[in-house]
Amino acid sequence: MPKVFVSYRRQESQDVTGRICDRLQQALPKTDIFRDVDSIPMGQDFRKVLESAVAGCDVVLVVIGPAWTSAAVEGRRRLEDPNDYVRIEVETALRRGIPVVPLLVANAGMPKENELPETLREFVFRNARSVRPDPDFHGDMDRLVRELKTLSGAGGSSLPELPREERRVVLVALISAIVVGLALTSLYASQALRVMRQNCQSERHQTDPSDCYKTARIYEWIPLGTKDAVDLYETVCSRGVGPVKDQACSRKSELER
Repeated sequence: MPKVFVSYRRQESQDVTGRICDRLQQALPKTDIFRDVDSIPMGQDFRKVLESAVAGCDVVLVVIGPAWTSAAVEGRRRLEDPNDYVRIEVETALRRGIPVVPLLVANAGMPKENELPETLREFVFRNARSVRPDPDFHGDMDRLVRELKTLSGAGGSSLPELPREERRVVLVALISAIVVGLALTSLYASQALRVMRQNCQSERHQTDPSDCYKTARIYEWIPLGTKDAVDLYETVCSRGVGPVKDQACSRKSELER
């Protein structure tokens, strides 16, 4: 079941956060909406409890009101406190690579980079979404729900809800990404094999003959790689000892027939 963690400051945005969570729960009934750590067990390190809760989620929504950066206790900004709940939640999500979505409420803007501790400065580059009061609230939430379905997989694939042309664009992009990934993997593998072959055939490198034999076997499976395989077998046959030498000599003879 997908999980959404909602981070917020109670003193600033408790009411609107409750409304946001109610709307998410209605639209995404199969999604686990996590917003409060009300009952941290006695004697437990609350930092670890928060980190564990965030780490178990697929996406973190950070509700930001006008006083999100300026909220203070005894003259010290809460964000400057390494033990501040909100700071721990956002830091954990950034560190773990969990998608973080700033939700701007009450006409708030995104924090500036120089307003945040160094460990939170990546946060300012996260693409934000506004959740405005009525009459715009439900329209903004509809957009957020659609994007959450795509981001976290909540409620199944979101592709059927997209217009046909948009689905086609998304599918083409996914296929292109897969093709590029396979091409890059093949390129890196080819480069690694070439380096291994050069090391095996160089007198300066003391490459294990067994590794050279395995490399030759791989070349046998590559189109137009037979000649490189024969060269490697010849190297192992002349420099190797024991069974690997005999196997290399035998394979070389078979390929040259």
